[in-house]
Formats: sequence, structure tokens, C-alpha cells
Amino acid sequence: MPWEEWVDENGEIQYEGVSFINPVVISTILCNYSKLKEGCYGRFEGDTWYMMEDFDRLVENSLADYPLYRRIVEYKIDG
Repeated sequence: MPWEEWVDENGEIQYEGVSFINPVVISTILCNYSKLKEGCYGRFEGDTWYMMEDFDRLVENSLADYPLYRRIVEYKIDG
């Protein structure tokens, strides 16, 4: 499915596909982080590997100035 994103008539962002804008997607990744990383390890041809790389980069960049939030995310990932 191709990625698609647009702003609707109410000024809200709408999207189709998997998006890091969607809190359900982020929660699902956090709850299943270890399994996802393990499952895609070394599989550079798969979308999951790239999704996890992008997620890791997003977390790293977004939480660089917020060590407490970063620690909370680490605790969530570790269970």
C-alpha cells in the first residue's frame, strides 16, 4: 500500500498506511519492540527493518533533550 498523507477540511492530518503520527502505531511498536527488532535482524530487504531503523532514529532525535522521557521509553521497551 502506498503511503498517503493529507490535511482534511477541518485542518487535521489524515493518513493511510503505517504512520508514526498514529499513537496506536507507536504504542504497538513499543509494546513489541524486542520481538520486532529480533524478527527483522539482518533482513535488510524487509520493510520492518527500515521501519525499526526509522523508529530508532525518531526516538533518538526526538528525545535527545529529554533524558527522563528517553529513560521511560527504555523502561517500556524492556518491559
